[in-house]
Amino acid sequence: MITPENKAWIGAWWFGFIICGIIIFIVAIPVLGLPSKLPDWKEIERSRVSEAVIVVNRTKAYEHFHELPKAMFELLRNSSFVFINLAGCCEGIIISGSGTFIPKIIQVQFHLTSKTVAYVMGMVAVPSAVMGILMGGGIIKRYDLKFNGILKLCICSTILAMLSSSGFFFTCSSEKFAGVNVPYFNETTLSLNHPCNEQCKCEYNDFSPTCGINNVLYFSPCYAGCTTSSLVADNIMVSYANALP
Repeated sequence: MITPENKAWIGAWWFGFIICGIIIFIVAIPVLGLPSKLPDWKEIERSRVSEAVIVVNRTKAYEHFHELPKAMFELLRNSSFVFINLAGCCEGIIISGSGTFIPKIIQVQFHLTSKTVAYVMGMVAVPSAVMGILMGGGIIKRYDLKFNGILKLCICSTILAMLSSSGFFFTCSSEKFAGVNVPYFNETTLSLNHPCNEQCKCEYNDFSPTCGINNVLYFSPCYAGCTTSSLVADNIMVSYANALP
């Protein structure tokens, strides 16, 4: 039976979506009771200042397909529209990339289990996103920032994020991986196959990294030539032994 400590363990990844869905549904109930417009919306509308960089005044919308190129060109001339979309694309790339690879990087660099990494990412990402949204909205409201002020705030936030991301350049030394970046004992070429495991008929799809007493990582106990195993440390850690010569 697979336990949470096993590398092949897959947790209830769907459970978080259920919890979030329930919370959103509960919050939506009182929101439905709000009016479509706030009582002072007319005063706000009258005092609102147009901050568009380029305003296109048209008396007639494009109605025909052959006008599509002209409409596209008109949109591309709107620098606000173009840069807002570019910012959204960059944000999506960063979120999708970091969400996929940062947990793996943390797991490898700090030698943590996938379970621990999931907890760490959840405790860091969710509060950070909530605090960022609340602080950004609070600063804009507190100082009544207009277009130029919001633009400067975004630039300062981006610079701080770039400085913080410099931490990714600090890495740990790579693990010695037998057959991958270091050869097996008495070998000069890199290969997972070695006389010590040629009788084991090891399979590539059985990936279970195993650390040897020589501080070298092996693809699996089989590729390390181990023939027996035992449970130690309160039946949590597996110890392999009797490696073939």
